[in-house]
Amino acid sequence: MTSIPLLRLVLAAALALPVPVAAATPPPIATPAALARYLHDMPPGRSPLDAFSPGARKRFLAQLRFGREGLGGFSTDDLAHELTTSQVQAVMALFGTQAYAEGLGLTQDAYARRRRERAADAARRGCAPGRCPESPIERRYDALVLADRHGPDASRHAAIVADYARLFANDLTPAAIRHTSAPDLRLLARAAGQALDADPAGRAADDLGRLLGVMQSRGMVDDADFLSLYRARVTTRRFAAAQALARAHPGMSVPALLAWDEPRCLRTRRPCSAFRLTAGT
Repeated sequence: MTSIPLLRLVLAAALALPVPVAAATPPPIATPAALARYLHDMPPGRSPLDAFSPGARKRFLAQLRFGREGLGGFSTDDLAHELTTSQVQAVMALFGTQAYAEGLGLTQDAYARRRRERAADAARRGCAPGRCPESPIERRYDALVLADRHGPDASRHAAIVADYARLFANDLTPAAIRHTSAPDLRLLARAAGQALDADPAGRAADDLGRLLGVMQSRGMVDDADFLSLYRARVTTRRFAAAQALARAHPGMSVPALLAWDEPRCLRTRRPCSAFRLTAGT
């Protein structure tokens, strides 16, 4: 049986031990000044932001918008195309906004594929992965997405389409596309996607189709990557092109759609339906 003096000695020793204190969670970055301090003080390789490529990190930071209560706006573009879901959550936790990026990010397989592509491109260029300077195509992509455009939606969309055509005309010829690196092909496809969002009926849809075709031949894309092009074809009532995409890429798992049928009855002015239900797969 433990004696009372010995018990007192054990308790005294226990009370003398330092009590572990949980590390305090830093407050969310809520102002441009706080972000500047964070970037200055954080040692290289220790920040979740370091998961970005240099160009993507620059674009992400440049598109942050702060308001009275902290981060009020951010672009999901590079988050979705460069980071895994867990990496996205770690980045957004810096600003206390991880709930707004739930589910955003690459699968592990897609992330590994992009790392291999960047490593191969770095070897070809003679630089270390993660330290290569931006390619000319990436610099033009920066100019497209970081341009400061104002005015109503119609004006901004028109400016995006015009900038896209001006910046990438020489990069989108069949000969140029064939010799483009995998990372730059992805940037060209993203640029075409930006223009496609602004004008689904414009030339960007055909550009994106050609880019995705080359990327598919290199094993860079899956069926789901064709979904934005499929939606643009449906939006612009190019149903035959949409159906062809659905048949070629069943992994999109799109539903049946109403396709415009040859309106022979309209020419004869007899009542009929000009639509028919067509399987999307």
